[in-house]
Amino acid sequence: ECLYEKEQIIHLVSETKELNEVVVRAAKPTLKVTNEGIIANVQNTTLAKLGTTYDVLNQIPFVSANDRNIEVIGGGNPIIFVNSKQVYDTKELREIKSDEIKSVEVILHPGSMYSASSQSVIRINTIKSTKDMLGLTATLYARKNRDWAQYGNLKSIWRKNGWESFASFGMTGSMYTQNQDNNLSFVYDSQDISVQNSGIIKGKSKSFDFSLGINRLPTKKREFGVKYTMYKTPLNNTYTLNSNQSDFGNQLSIYDSDMERNAKNISHELSSFWDYKISDKAKVHVDGIVLAQKITFDETEEENGTLRENIVCSNTKSSFLSAAKGYIDVVMPFGKISSGIECSYTNNEQEYKVQSDTSTGLSDNSNQVRQMAINPFVSYNINFGNFNVSLGVRYEYLKYDYFVEQEKIEGQSKNYRNFFPVASFNYAKGLTSISLAYRTIVKRPSYWNLRNSIDYNSQFSYESGNPELKQTYTHQ
Repeated sequence: ECLYEKEQIIHLVSETKELNEVVVRAAKPTLKVTNEGIIANVQNTTLAKLGTTYDVLNQIPFVSANDRNIEVIGGGNPIIFVNSKQVYDTKELREIKSDEIKSVEVILHPGSMYSASSQSVIRINTIKSTKDMLGLTATLYARKNRDWAQYGNLKSIWRKNGWESFASFGMTGSMYTQNQDNNLSFVYDSQDISVQNSGIIKGKSKSFDFSLGINRLPTKKREFGVKYTMYKTPLNNTYTLNSNQSDFGNQLSIYDSDMERNAKNISHELSSFWDYKISDKAKVHVDGIVLAQKITFDETEEENGTLRENIVCSNTKSSFLSAAKGYIDVVMPFGKISSGIECSYTNNEQEYKVQSDTSTGLSDNSNQVRQMAINPFVSYNINFGNFNVSLGVRYEYLKYDYFVEQEKIEGQSKNYRNFFPVASFNYAKGLTSISLAYRTIVKRPSYWNLRNSIDYNSQFSYESGNPELKQTYTHQ
């Protein structure tokens, strides 16, 4: 009541209204600086509307990505994980749409649980729903920049009573054209030789992939899943037309050359994972993969106006990989300790054949590499406020056996035993991060660089690997 000088009385009558719903909206930061790198929140942000995983990765600092290559600035080609599963072929990322991603973490200082050859890690976490559903999704996109590419995918999901099954089928096609100029100068038999060629390269490819799997959706205690994937490339054709000019001992030669390369590829992959929560402070993770792949190259080259009119070569590469990894995380005072082991076995075979006259000096050959690795690791992360200290060590045992024509070459077979300590001190607050870290990075030659076969490029250019290459170490 309000009482004024003239004794006027105003009565206020209370009234209550019940609201059906109250919505509080807040903007979640898209980027967050962590002690290891950067986390980008994708769910419910503009990043979720971009379309593909590659589009999302391109919007994250330090990352450059397309359907052929993914790089981290200063960190090279990263190890990529989708949830807790390592991705061995980036084509797998085509199946994931941007609105299925929860977050992306870029680790710039990998710890001891990652390979000593890794300089960076990307972890893609997807949205996990437990609602029952039956869904079918069709995706089609095309891109035109330097080349033309298109991709289509059909994916079905059935989710019921905590179980999820899925199947996916995709097709990819691309065409490209590029110009290439080469200048080569060298000395042979005390004579100066110079070669110039100018050409155009045209390529086209077609491939498809198929996958199916089943997952036990997350519960309070466990989560596990199994997935099978097949990739097949029935067509990967490259045609090169060159105009060549060579000056050999003051003898000028002008000729044209045509090179056609046809490649075929098929791979089968079977992977699984299992997560188990022992308690609120301890959990176990185990994953494994079996991967078999075969690649065939058939190459034909015609050199008009030279002694070598027609050269036909073929190269067949077969590889087999089996790997398993297991670790346990335990929450300790002020931090977390992680300990586990990673094991793998690889068998890589190459067979090179030449169907031509002996004027090239090439001959048929074959080589094989068998590699076994056993890598235990342990790390301890301590957190206090905005500061973090990470300490760890990784031991890598690598047994490498090299064979030529099915005969083991002892001098080129190697065993490596190395300890790799890791230490970092980090401060992170807001978008500010300061890090001081030390680790040893090992760089191992690829199987392609270790091959002993000699490839014919032209009458003045041959290409080969070196089986005696050794791994190198970088302290940073």
